[in-house]
Amino acid sequence: MVAALLLCAQRVGAQSDEEARAGARAAASQGIKAFKARRWAEAADLMGRAESLMHAPTHLLYLGQAEEKQGHLVKARETYLKLTRETLAPNASTAFKKAQADGERLLEALEPRLPYVNILVVPNDAAELNVTMDGTPVPAALVGVEHPIDPGEHTFEVTAKGWEGDPVSISIAEGEHKNAEITLRQTEVPVEDAGESAGTSGTTDGSAPPVTPAESEGMSPWTIGGFVGLGVGAVGIGLGTYFVLDAASSRDKADKLCTGPNGECPTEVKPQVDSYDSDADASNRLAVVGYVVGGVGIVGGVVALIIGANDGSVTAESGVRPYFGLESVGVAGRF
Repeated sequence: MVAALLLCAQRVGAQSDEEARAGARAAASQGIKAFKARRWAEAADLMGRAESLMHAPTHLLYLGQAEEKQGHLVKARETYLKLTRETLAPNASTAFKKAQADGERLLEALEPRLPYVNILVVPNDAAELNVTMDGTPVPAALVGVEHPIDPGEHTFEVTAKGWEGDPVSISIAEGEHKNAEITLRQTEVPVEDAGESAGTSGTTDGSAPPVTPAESEGMSPWTIGGFVGLGVGAVGIGLGTYFVLDAASSRDKADKLCTGPNGECPTEVKPQVDSYDSDADASNRLAVVGYVVGGVGIVGGVVALIIGANDGSVTAESGVRPYFGLESVGVAGRF
């Protein structure tokens, strides 16, 4: 099966690479026309598609400029950074080198235009924060950290477990630094009051009633473990197959660069070939791990299902819990 997949991947990989290059050229050509016509959103969309199909510094240069023209300064900055931080090959084309130089110039001019915001939450000890800016999630780790945003009007909202706050809107111009402070208020009933309002649903002291053995009984842990094992097995086999195809694609890219006599690789492309070969080796190793995990999961799942179907004495009270690992399968608990 693996051999057949490798042969198929080589043929499909060659065809898909050619289609990707042709598609990238078409998208980039239309994107440049849109850029020259000052249709910034269309240009950004087309150049983004071209870059997703085939990387080129020229794609990033046009993409960054189109985003900047729309006022998306943060996206433009990240695009310029990606362009300027790339290490070009010594034999890179003049167009690629010029694109990188232009990107450095544009990035330097953009930096002082970026506005920065600092999201402040009061009290600052509220846990499990959910933060949004204009309805888009913001990582909670950025609370209290000044970071760049696009200029304009922005609305911030913060909630937390047991807390809520009113939205806060700010207007920020290019180059400005502002705070967005949100004050939270508690919403949950304190734990000590929850038992008093429980009524007849709990015991006289407000605690939950004990669970009887009849209520705790359900599907056998062996059966549950069996389904889990089969799920792990399916995922492992799927990942193994994916990495086999990925390794074949990387190896094919390396072979295409070796155009010398007897398949020898020109010196200037040797680093790229080594990179593709390294990627292929890594994917092959991950494929082996995937197949091993998949095989163990399927075998363990089938065994657990068989045991669960024939052992009617196992209940939740017995504490039986099967487990599956990369190199082990077994059961733990009270028997």
